[in-house]
Amino acid sequence: MLDYAAGEAGRAYTGLGGFRRRIAYIKPDYFVLADQMEAPSAVEVEWLLHTTCPLELAEEGRAYVRGEGRGLALLAPRPSGGRSSLRPERVGGRGGRG
Repeated sequence: MLDYAAGEAGRAYTGLGGFRRRIAYIKPDYFVLADQMEAPSAVEVEWLLHTTCPLELAEEGRAYVRGEGRGLALLAPRPSGGRSSLRPERVGGRGGRG
């Protein structure tokens, strides 16, 4: 069984010509989230994941979040003509870094 949703939010982000997010729920165990961004020129994009569990860095472009019998695998694809990376960063209680 599969549920699917997609949306466009490009106007919400300065410098992007398009931002499309797709979410698929493959019942009962998996969610797949795919973001597609378009920009008229090179831009720097940050994708933040807020979690109470530690981020475990693996091979280049991969990381895992594990906790309480569940897990999340992250893959940072290489954008066309660009680069991507994953890095753990502690975020303060009210959204601030620190």
